[in-house]
Amino acid sequence: MLAVPDVVEVHDLHVWTVGSGFPALSAHVLVRPEGDCHEARRELAAMLSERFGLEHTTLQVEHARQLRPVGTELPLARG
Repeated sequence: MLAVPDVVEVHDLHVWTVGSGFPALSAHVLVRPEGDCHEARRELAAMLSERFGLEHTTLQVEHARQLRPVGTELPLARG
């Protein structure tokens, strides 16, 4: 999923089967602040269908607030 252009994070990903043979997927997806959320959702849904046969997907796609360069994460709080 991270290979789709503008997608920078995927979390809360769940895959399950509803009834017999009806796979479903849900995930929260973040795209670059300047990225197109709607296009990313369309590309993700198409890829999941073509590659994994997942026809029922719920993708909550939002813009990432701010990208931090690798190595600049905030330190853990001490206490």
